[in-house]
Amino acid sequence: PLGYYTRMLAGMLSCDEGNELVYCKAAPRAWLDPGKRIHVERLQTRFGPTSFTLSAERDRIQGVLELPKVHPPTMARLRLRVNGKITSLKVNGQAARLDPANATIVLPSKAERVALEATVQR
Repeated sequence: PLGYYTRMLAGMLSCDEGNELVYCKAAPRAWLDPGKRIHVERLQTRFGPTSFTLSAERDRIQGVLELPKVHPPTMARLRLRVNGKITSLKVNGQAARLDPANATIVLPSKAERVALEATVQR
């Protein structure tokens, strides 16, 4: 039974869709409420191990993602679901766009490390 729950949790935090890696696809909104943090170290994916941290404050979310290096995915996305509205978004210091249809951000797949900052109106 423990293996089942571990696989379920891992699937909530990272899943592959073909040659694409999607972070937090099934993470509940409450996991990014103010004061909460998602921290994952060396999660095994078919692309290789990945680590990431997302930390939520009252009006912003900050994060760092280390993309797999062994077999880098063709594309990487982060699903950023929050209780509130994301009003601005930066990826590696550059303005980025959140797809409102599925609350995802396309990450620079050639980067090994991605820094994220989102401003949230709660």
